[in-house]
Amino acid sequence: MPALRLLVLTLLLPFPLAGVLRGDDRATAYEEGVLKDAGIGSDGPALLEFFRKRTLSDAEQAKIADTVRRLGDVSFATREKATIDLIALGRVTRPYLRAVLMDRDPELVRRAERCLAAVEGGAGITVPMAVARLLAVKQPEGSVEVILNYLPLADDELLDAELIATLLVVGIRAGKPDPALPAALKDGKASRRGAAALVLGRQTDPEHRALVRPLLKDEDAKVRLRAAEALIRGKEKEAIAVLVALLDDAPLAVAWSAEDLLSRIAADKSPQVWLRAGGEAQRKKCRDAWDAWWRAAAPQFDVAKLDLDQRLLGLTLICACDGYNQATGTPGRVWEVGPDGKPRWEINAANYPVDAQVLPGNRVLIAEQSGRKVTERGIDGKVIWEHAVNDSLVSCQRLQTGNTFIATYREVFEVTPEGKVLYKYAGGPGSIYAAQRLRNGHIAYLGSNGTFVELDETGKELRSMKVSPAQTGLVKFEVLAGGRILVGQQEKVVELDGEGKVLWECTFANANSVMRMPNGNTLASSYTTRRVAEFDRGGKLVWEQKLEGGPLQAHRR
Repeated sequence: MPALRLLVLTLLLPFPLAGVLRGDDRATAYEEGVLKDAGIGSDGPALLEFFRKRTLSDAEQAKIADTVRRLGDVSFATREKATIDLIALGRVTRPYLRAVLMDRDPELVRRAERCLAAVEGGAGITVPMAVARLLAVKQPEGSVEVILNYLPLADDELLDAELIATLLVVGIRAGKPDPALPAALKDGKASRRGAAALVLGRQTDPEHRALVRPLLKDEDAKVRLRAAEALIRGKEKEAIAVLVALLDDAPLAVAWSAEDLLSRIAADKSPQVWLRAGGEAQRKKCRDAWDAWWRAAAPQFDVAKLDLDQRLLGLTLICACDGYNQATGTPGRVWEVGPDGKPRWEINAANYPVDAQVLPGNRVLIAEQSGRKVTERGIDGKVIWEHAVNDSLVSCQRLQTGNTFIATYREVFEVTPEGKVLYKYAGGPGSIYAAQRLRNGHIAYLGSNGTFVELDETGKELRSMKVSPAQTGLVKFEVLAGGRILVGQQEKVVELDGEGKVLWECTFANANSVMRMPNGNTLASSYTTRRVAEFDRGGKLVWEQKLEGGPLQAHRR
C-alpha cells in the first residue's frame, strides 16, 4: 500500500473558519450543552479558568518528564511507583509518554505504552474542544495568553488545530495584535512560536510580518513551516523556497504538509513526483523537482493572486453502511482517518449511514437510511439536530444558508433548521441514487438508470444525459467547473464534458463515491471492493485503504 503523502492536522488549520466566524447558533448550543453535562460553566471567566487549571508550570512539566524516565529505572519499586503516578495524572502525561516510545530501553517503552493505554480513555478532547470554540465566540479578555500557555499541553491534533483556529479569531483586535503574540515568537516552546507566527505572518501590516521572518530559519521544522505558510498568506513569495527546502530536511510529517502547500500553490503546474513513503532517494527527487519548478516560476509568480483557503487538512471522512456494529442493531460506521490511516474519531450510533458531511465545530451531518432521518451529531455521536423523512435516504448536504438539502429515492428537497420544507421536486423514472445542490442554486441528481439530470432553482429540467450504465446500489457523482461530471462506471472513474465525452479516466471498479480534490487528484470509494483510493492526475494510484465494511462515501478535507 503506498504510504500516505498528505499533511498532518497538527500542522494545518481548518480554513476558512466559517463555523467560528458565523457564530453558528446550533454549534454554540451544542458546545454549551457539552460543558453543562460536564459541570463546567460556559461564561468567559469559566472558559478561561478551564484551561488555566490544566496548564502546567515549567517545573511541573519537568517533573512529569523525570517521572517518565523513571519508568526504566533499575529498581522495580521505582518503576512501579512511576507507573502509578503517571496513570493518576491522566492525559497531561501523553506528550511525555509518546516522546519515549522509540527509546532503546524496552522496559521504558513497555511501561510507557501501558500508561498511554490507561490514560487515553474517558471523555477525551470533546470538552476542551468545546471550550476552545466558545472562547472564539465569546472572546473574553485574556484568551490569547491562556491559549498560548496551554498550547504545549494540547496533545491531540484536533485540539491543537481548534486552539489555533481560536487564536486566529481573538489574536488581532482592531488591527492590532495581542501583546502576548509578539512575545510568543521568541518563546522557548516551538508550539507557541509556530502559533504566533501563523497569526502575525498573514497580517497586512509589514511590521507584523517582519517579526515573523526570522522564524523561517527556526531550529524547529514545524515552526519554519508555519512561518512560511503565514508569510505566503501575507503575500511574501520568498517563503515558498522554505517550503521546498522542508521536503528533504524536515521530519516526514512536516514534509508532507510542505508538499501539500506547494501543490496548492503550483496547481496544475505541480511536478508529477510525490514524497510517499519518504525514502532518502525519493525525498531528494521530490526536492529537486520542486526546486526546478520554483526557479522557473519565481520571476513571474504573482503571490497576490494566490488563495490557499481551499487547501486540505489531510483528513478522509469515510461512511460505511455495513460491516460494523451489527450486534448493536445500528449497522454502519462514520469516521475520519488522518494521514497515518488511523481513526481520529468515529460515530457508531448512526442507523445504516449512507452519506455524511463534516460540519464546522466538529459536527457531522449523516443520512441514516434505516432510521429514515438526517441527523447532525457531535463527533461523540450525540444528536444535535434531526429531520425525519418518509422514504429511504440517499444524500444530505448542509448549505451555506444553514438549511439542509436532502435526497431520497423519490425526491429532493430543502429544509430550514426549524424543519420547514422550502421546496420539493420529484425525480424521474427509477430511483435517485445521489443528489447535490450546486453553487449556482441548481440541483443535480443521478438516477438508477445511469442518467444525470440537472434542474434549475424552480425544478425545471436543464439537461439530461447518460453518464454510466444502470447500477445496483447508491452511486455518487461530482459536478466540476464548466459543467463537467466526475462519476464512477463499472471498471473506471471518468470525467465527462457537457456532451458526455471522456476527458479523463482511471481504473477503479464500481466506484460508489468520487471527489476531485484541489490538487487535481481524485478520491474514490468502492462498496464492493471495500476500499478507498486516491489517484493522481496521471491516473496512478498514490494511496489506498482497505476496509472491513463497504463504504458509500469518502471525502477529503
